[in-house]
Amino acid sequence: MRYAQGAIFVTSFGLASLAVTAGAVYAQPAPTTPPPPARDIEKVVITAEKRETRLLETPLAVAAITTKQIERQGIDSLESVQAVTPNLTFGQFSNFSLVSLRGIGTDFGTISAEPSVATFQDGVYLGASSAQTIPSFDLLRIEVLRGPQGTLYGRNSTGGAINFITRDPSFTDEANAAVIIGDYGRFAADAGVSGPLGPEDTVAGRLSMRYDTRDGYRHNDFTNADADDLDSRSAATSVLIRPDQDNSVMLRADYTNRDTSQPYQRIADSLGFNTLFGGSFTPNAGEGTHFRNDVPTATNAEVWGVSGTGNFDFGGTLLRSITAYRVGNLSSTEDWDGSDGDILAVGDADTSKQWTQEFNLFGSAFEGSVDWLLGAFYYDSKGTTFFDLTGGVINAFFGATSLTFDATQDSESVAGFGQATYHVTDRFNVTGGLRYTRDEKTMQQGIIVNHVIDTCGATTTDSWNALTGTVSADYHLTEDSIVYGRLARGFKAGGINAGGCADTFDPEYVDALEAGVRGTFLDRALSGAITVFHYDYKDIQFTTFGATAATIDNVGGAKVDGVELEFKYRPAGLDGLHVDGSVSYLHSEYGDELVMDPFLTGPYQIGGNQLVRAPEWRGNLGVEYAFELSPSAALTLRAETSYSDEYFHDIFNGKAALQSETKEPSYTISNLRLIWEQSDPDFEVQLFVNNIEDEQYAYRRFVGSSFGGITGQFSPPRTFGVRLSTHFGD
Repeated sequence: MRYAQGAIFVTSFGLASLAVTAGAVYAQPAPTTPPPPARDIEKVVITAEKRETRLLETPLAVAAITTKQIERQGIDSLESVQAVTPNLTFGQFSNFSLVSLRGIGTDFGTISAEPSVATFQDGVYLGASSAQTIPSFDLLRIEVLRGPQGTLYGRNSTGGAINFITRDPSFTDEANAAVIIGDYGRFAADAGVSGPLGPEDTVAGRLSMRYDTRDGYRHNDFTNADADDLDSRSAATSVLIRPDQDNSVMLRADYTNRDTSQPYQRIADSLGFNTLFGGSFTPNAGEGTHFRNDVPTATNAEVWGVSGTGNFDFGGTLLRSITAYRVGNLSSTEDWDGSDGDILAVGDADTSKQWTQEFNLFGSAFEGSVDWLLGAFYYDSKGTTFFDLTGGVINAFFGATSLTFDATQDSESVAGFGQATYHVTDRFNVTGGLRYTRDEKTMQQGIIVNHVIDTCGATTTDSWNALTGTVSADYHLTEDSIVYGRLARGFKAGGINAGGCADTFDPEYVDALEAGVRGTFLDRALSGAITVFHYDYKDIQFTTFGATAATIDNVGGAKVDGVELEFKYRPAGLDGLHVDGSVSYLHSEYGDELVMDPFLTGPYQIGGNQLVRAPEWRGNLGVEYAFELSPSAALTLRAETSYSDEYFHDIFNGKAALQSETKEPSYTISNLRLIWEQSDPDFEVQLFVNNIEDEQYAYRRFVGSSFGGITGQFSPPRTFGVRLSTHFGD
């Protein structure tokens, strides 16, 4: 602990020194007109606070990933977002994304386990984990807000929020297209077209599509067939109606259908079930691409949604309405034991339907010295799960051929919130906000033996409410530099276990203290941010795998301290050189508590253990150099590397008996890109190699007493290919 405190102290001292130095250098009055554009540092406008602000003047720990970065670095999933975002760790369970920010996340995917990192697509909250098929094309920007967002975003955002913003329609004709061809039979193509649909500057539309397919990364030696393949089809359309400059309506629709077959691989046969049931598995799952499963994995996810966003000006007061309806269907067949033994197979069918309505009212008062926002949010969803377990273990220990968990959950969340910023001076601002949230859930569930006998048949209702909020202060050292401090509280609703019978769990809370400096320095050739933070994390929701199902419980609490550094640098005199990256340090530890492990060898004291998927160190570095070939053409060489320290996939940190394999070793993944581009006409060719080291880490390692061991799903091996892209119009 003293090392963590030392790191926080040293970095806090550095942060303060940086602020003082910047203030001394830029002590002159703030300019009344914007300075000329920074020599080479891109100015990014974001909507993290639900109104447009420049990234450099936003008092939040937020990472903004731009269109150019998305396309140049192949950022097409939450997994690739983690490689460029401090303290973000990606996990996966079946088709459920398990994202952790600063050690706060969800470690299992069911209708019971809602995300701790809230995800939004064009302002629409995506509540169901099974329906979080993130748009991987036609993106304008990705914003990652780190820390609890208990006011403007609110619902379940104890870890943070991720905003995916797609491109708007254009009032001028334009089009874009890209093709990727790579090894493992990879072929991906996407295209978009946009332009006016009516009278000048009043109606515009956009249509975009993507197709992505590849062969399997892995080979099942038992069935002699490839697995871990992909076949994905997506389309999106939008129409912008803008009768004048102050009023507009945006209509959006999107559809994705995705087939995958990512297998579970057995990591350890802790209880000897493979011997008991006559099976075998391929050892060292993380070091190769071969495995042995007797039940082939197959997963299909279908997600679609429609939304309407209206912005209406009433004499300086803006009303925004976002109405959305989304549907998700997930079906899968999986070999949970990760071997060729007849131990445990799972058939899963999940559906989700959600309707959301949000209102935001923006305005200012007292001659512009106060900017305010009032909001209301409503969320209504119905989720179902049909979870069918079969295999030798079900027959041997339960005397049945199948054991089925059938549950339907109705969720309703209502919230009202407000936030105001008082501009004390031209440089100094104080912000405060509050949000009241009420969540209610009702679950009807059955635990059915042999598809006939219901051993549960319960209907359970529970509700929770919370008052959360934030208070912050920021001081603008210059037009492009800011120092800030922030206090915030986040709340995640409780729930009802689909794997239990009338079994509920409590909400969790996070109280956060954060301070940071963000700005441009060195004659504006360098931009970056330093952030320090402390969390008091209470009533933490965690998952454990019992004899027949996974259940969510609460554990007492944890303390989290961290430091984050982000930077972009283009040195004077070397116009072609660009360096970017981030480094983050995280010290997390649970409070004292005795918890029973899945194999029932405990209970174990978890005090001092790290939080799940919370590596101490993460970092990434990108270096590129552009060689000018002509006034309209350039050749760029770019190298990227990202590092993750070791971390753990369960709260026992591998200390429970027969469960040491839940530890994820440290890993480094590097990419290399050679890019030829020209501006007239706009055309780009990129040759790339991803994961040069051929490292494979586990998305999720989980211990299951029902299959007597530890299994996991693993990241891709080394891949390479070429990307061709072009753009027409403005």
